[in-house]
Amino acid sequence: YPYEKSGHTPMEQVCQMMPSNFPSVFPVDDLTRFEHRTFRKNDTHWTFYGAMVASCALMRQFGLSELASVFDSDEYRKQPTVGDLGNKLYPPLMSDEVKLKSAGYYKSVIYDNQLPNFGRVIIVANEQAAVNSTLLMFASSSGYSMLNYLYRIFRKIVFIHTAGSVDTQLVEHLAPEYIVSQTN
Repeated sequence: YPYEKSGHTPMEQVCQMMPSNFPSVFPVDDLTRFEHRTFRKNDTHWTFYGAMVASCALMRQFGLSELASVFDSDEYRKQPTVGDLGNKLYPPLMSDEVKLKSAGYYKSVIYDNQLPNFGRVIIVANEQAAVNSTLLMFASSSGYSMLNYLYRIFRKIVFIHTAGSVDTQLVEHLAPEYIVSQTN
């Protein structure tokens, strides 16, 4: 990132307010140290590498880090992409971005209400997943790319685009083994 960080960011303020034993994942160091670019050039979202790094950090938090080896054989390809920021320019600005070639959660989707943004619900079921558990994921738009990794770990994922807001009634109703509230 070519710009100097501001003095005290909102995320740093949130982290300071959290109790030290609060189960949180803030993978900035992991994303920064990774050998490949983890954020896209013409977009506000992370690359597939960034989604993988964030997924691995989440799995560490859940005590499932040994399962990350399933991603070791993943294959990627470069593809020219516009991105949500590049699309705001005329002509649109494109850059080569990596795409995950060897895996994709789409084939395991059993329900998708097709809403274009907030309120979208996707249910993914993968009988070959490593863990026979359900992950309930309240997420932002960056969470979609994490599904490409997490669907191989969790037998069932209920993904709800809420930008991290949690519906406690849904948590009680589904009673999942794992819950995450993801936001950027």
